[in-house]
Amino acid sequence: MEESFENRKSRWVNHMEKILRVEKGRAGDGSKGYVRIDSRDRMSIGVEPGDMVEIRKGNRSVTAIVRKIGRDYAGRGVIRLPEVYRERLGVKIGENVVVDRAYRKESYRERGEVSARSSRPYYPEEYAQRTVPPTQQKNPGIAAVLSFLFVGLGQIYNGQIGKGLAFFVLGIVLAMSMFIIIGLILYPIFWIYTIYDAYNTAKKINTGEIRV
Repeated sequence: MEESFENRKSRWVNHMEKILRVEKGRAGDGSKGYVRIDSRDRMSIGVEPGDMVEIRKGNRSVTAIVRKIGRDYAGRGVIRLPEVYRERLGVKIGENVVVDRAYRKESYRERGEVSARSSRPYYPEEYAQRTVPPTQQKNPGIAAVLSFLFVGLGQIYNGQIGKGLAFFVLGIVLAMSMFIIIGLILYPIFWIYTIYDAYNTAKKINTGEIRV
């Protein structure tokens, strides 16, 4: 059943940000874009499972999907934060972060009474399309092909100029060492790695995990 406008309005208007203590995230949550918060804290923030929250530490912030936290952590004022988010925020387990509802910049709806914060969950890929301008997005396939053709070229395409030049120099050294047995082993491994790295980095740039 779709949530009524009055219920949404109450959650949106009466919400408040919370300071929560960081605990280790559940396995697999990082790749799904999940964080886990207790029901009481979700109510204070004004979110339900499936909504988005913004987590801040100093001048750094990340956005993730809220899920239920489980009985073991209920009522403890914590947020289960996956490692990928802890690294991006620069926080450790046991430290505090500020958690608030994530706002979507859309036109006003429902007679203009409340700024539109849709109850429909939206996901990191969708959020990334909003935060990474199309002109800055990279094509993982092109990045991989460029590295396939020329070692380091995919990294340069991704905007990692220094990394691409370093790969290029290392590639030359390994190519020259192919006259001995060690080069015949190391160069193909390094070449395949540069292709994978270019492809994976392009994807992470598009989702905001890597900034160049």
